[in-house]
Amino acid sequence: MTRAYLRDRLAGAAVERADVVIGVNPEWTANIPRRPRRFVYIPNMIDEDFFEHTREPAPALVLFTGGTRAIKGWALLAEAWPHVREAVPEARLKVVNWPPGQMPPGIPSRHRDSVAVEGPLSSAEIAERMVCATALVIPSSFEVSPIVLAEAWALGLPVVATPVGGIPALATGAAVLTERQPEVLAASIVSVLTGGEHIDRLVAEGRRRAEAHRPDAVASAHIELYDELLHSG
Repeated sequence: MTRAYLRDRLAGAAVERADVVIGVNPEWTANIPRRPRRFVYIPNMIDEDFFEHTREPAPALVLFTGGTRAIKGWALLAEAWPHVREAVPEARLKVVNWPPGQMPPGIPSRHRDSVAVEGPLSSAEIAERMVCATALVIPSSFEVSPIVLAEAWALGLPVVATPVGGIPALATGAAVLTERQPEVLAASIVSVLTGGEHIDRLVAEGRRRAEAHRPDAVASAHIELYDELLHSG
């Protein structure tokens, strides 16, 4: 409790003293304790590699990259997965950034054959897994600006995400946003696996937004802001 108080107090003091606060989410309330004097949104940078691949999705392959931290929502996805399999029996789940050799908890024994697990991966390896996936799932209980979201956009990979923290400001209109309920999450995953014009529109919008995450675009945005501040005195 004391640690959280000191964190918020110091963050608030830093915001008060700043001429400009740069945020990686378009909504300042996502991770700033009070309104800054001036707020500028500049997206997270992602590797150019994600823009260079052509997707070759395997049928009904769902990707989860969140790892073991509870905030990343594995427990929710584990509850939802049997419902996905009931609707799409051929569905498979790839879990990455998980301790090698461990089966993630909560998957009923009859569905364990549908789950494949890999340990921590490099950015390039994540891109390769996304190339083969049909959908990326972000079932987190809180996020500010997950880099994996922009990476999926760049590759044209459909995304299912829970509308927590900064996700709505980032992803509305470019991802399937779903309640944090197992049955509802499962239905959203199934809708992406099924596809259709609505999913195609979300993917196209995600590709458009991904352009702002290119290294050159992010660097240029920072330089332009610094030049403006320098010349304004």
